[in-house]
Amino acid sequence: IQLVNPNTGEPLRNNVIPSSLLNPTGLALANAYPLPTRGGVLRNFEPNRLRVNSFDDLDARIDHRFNEDHTIFGRVSIARDDLFDAGRLVNTFQAGFGAGANKTDAESIALNYTAVINDSMVNEFRFGWVSGFTQFLPINGDINQNALFGVGGIEGISVYTGISLIGAGDGRYFEYLGDGGEFRLDERTFQFSDAVTWTKGNHTMKFGASIIQRKVVGVPSDFAGKGFYFYSDRVATPGTSVPLGFTGYALSDLIAAKTDFTVADRQDLLNPPTVESWENGFFFQDDWRASRRVTLNLGLRYEIFTPYTEDQDRLANYDPITETLVLPNEGGVGRSTVDTDWNNFAPRIGVAIDLTGENRTVLRGGYGIFYSLDRGGVENQLTKNPPFFVQQFIFGGPGGNRRINETIELPPVVDPNAPSIPNGNTVRYVPRDTRNTLVHQYNITFEHQLTDDLSISAAYVGTHAENINAIVSQGTTFTDQIGNRVTTIANIGTSNYNSLQIKVQQRPWHGLSYLAGYTYGKATDNAAGPFPGPGAAGRTAATDPDNLDLDEGATGYDVRHRFTWAGSYEVGDLDGKSDAVRYIFGDWQANSIVSWSSGAPFTVFGGFNRANLIGDPRLDGDNPDRFLNPAAFVDSTGPNDQMERNSLYGPNYLTVDASLFRRVGLTENLDVEFRIEAFNLFNTPQYGTPVIFRGDGNFGRILNTIQSTERQIQLGVRFIF
Repeated sequence: IQLVNPNTGEPLRNNVIPSSLLNPTGLALANAYPLPTRGGVLRNFEPNRLRVNSFDDLDARIDHRFNEDHTIFGRVSIARDDLFDAGRLVNTFQAGFGAGANKTDAESIALNYTAVINDSMVNEFRFGWVSGFTQFLPINGDINQNALFGVGGIEGISVYTGISLIGAGDGRYFEYLGDGGEFRLDERTFQFSDAVTWTKGNHTMKFGASIIQRKVVGVPSDFAGKGFYFYSDRVATPGTSVPLGFTGYALSDLIAAKTDFTVADRQDLLNPPTVESWENGFFFQDDWRASRRVTLNLGLRYEIFTPYTEDQDRLANYDPITETLVLPNEGGVGRSTVDTDWNNFAPRIGVAIDLTGENRTVLRGGYGIFYSLDRGGVENQLTKNPPFFVQQFIFGGPGGNRRINETIELPPVVDPNAPSIPNGNTVRYVPRDTRNTLVHQYNITFEHQLTDDLSISAAYVGTHAENINAIVSQGTTFTDQIGNRVTTIANIGTSNYNSLQIKVQQRPWHGLSYLAGYTYGKATDNAAGPFPGPGAAGRTAATDPDNLDLDEGATGYDVRHRFTWAGSYEVGDLDGKSDAVRYIFGDWQANSIVSWSSGAPFTVFGGFNRANLIGDPRLDGDNPDRFLNPAAFVDSTGPNDQMERNSLYGPNYLTVDASLFRRVGLTENLDVEFRIEAFNLFNTPQYGTPVIFRGDGNFGRILNTIQSTERQIQLGVRFIF
């Protein structure tokens, strides 16, 4: 390495930076890094990264019977689950994926009031409230570290705490530090429903309505929320030239030179958007006992799902005709900028036939239509559009080449009617006539009672979904044409699921009970959607916006084979045995759950496109270091020679959970139960997806296991009164 003077381009003698060039802020940041823990210039620090999990959960329920005709129950659940990760720089700066405090709080309330109106009519009222709060707080995010070290931050903004994002290249020259602010997602749901059940002759009719209000308050953590100082990863060597303004090495640029480019956001982190939507439904159904051996279920539901609105109308859509931004209540559109779908009629039909008349062999079948409201993921919300969220990349020039103590230019205000959008922004577009996702569900089941305690069933279960969420096109962030900036999110995809499901159930018999099930299924779709799964490398956009069938393949959640066995053996109080035998061997319960499934699907990529598969992809399926055969893949030349999406599958999963309970009577009305529970008892590795990029040096190897699948053992005490 040969450092150069950023002002003159001349080599620095002995790679020593003169004190006249040193930037106090950059020097202070460099000195804040811990000393190396191992040799070498690159990647020379191995942190002792501490993670602490805590779980505090509470459930309480009360049942009250006013009289024979009126009953009520209430339930309250509270969960406080926290994870703290000290990060790669161990409690100094935000550094490393997952570092910081991750808080998950959940509360729910449920009330149910049942009133018997007369001998043939019952009314049931339900109320529910659910709150889910997820928060990510960066390391020392409550301290204004920008002010502490003298980092400029975003021009005109001094109220944010934490520190701007600072780094270079892939982080090999100095560890990235900084944060984009806290991430907060506060979801609240209120639900009211009322249903009347009326029995008349062979008919049991039920009709009612439900009202659901959903509110979501979201603070999106963006990498440039407090500004991003990016330093060049070019390395100067003797005889090579370095542009003026740079020293030829990232860390010395931080200390004595300027950034390669800068990024900043215009958004309100202190007053985040709040969106609201309604899901209302009305239904009628009739359970008709047509004969002693045949029962029919007929029903119809009508649902109204409203597109979300923002409480201060801080969202924008896009008009592809005028190439302008569309704001709420302007130009003939409503507050959501998307029309409500009024066509959600959902018929339901079911049948149960006693084939022998002895209630031991039953054939069941059903069909129904169901609707859902797909928001398309946090990053695809219309609240992320200009003029309410603007991101700007500046390359070169005074705005892009900044010293660490200098401020980053605040992105300009965007005029919706004549949008001139800075580099770095995409525009999210949801067609005004978007329809709700529609799912056809159908099944047929054969059940047979082998003995009084043992039964078996076999079922075909399938679904066909229409109007599923598809990222039709992905906007380009660096272009002058606004039409090329547009990410189109449209409900035009389809999916299918077909499965054979077999179940064997043993009800308690001499203390033994179990439930065993096997499913052979296949799930496909032609749109990855906003959540494509771990094997898709985050690729959500369609290969061809005009031909989604080019992306037809297994869904990200497709599991071809799944087997589960859940069993329990209980030793009673051993009446008739001696006191010593009853004390030692009585009131024990042993439980186990065995789960086996085939692996998760994934795709191999060559560049941005799916690769071309030309040979046997498997090399040594039992060896995570040799899972894929690299020679079986080449880069594709176009859509026609790309491999099918999600056509490869990772390693199988196997876990065995076990628990042992012992119940002891303390008084006539109080028992205590001691528990020991083990998850993944044999610590079987649950391998993740292999590296799926051809250009990666680790292509084809599996480098990780699924998080939180290691063996876990816990002790518990339960009081029963």
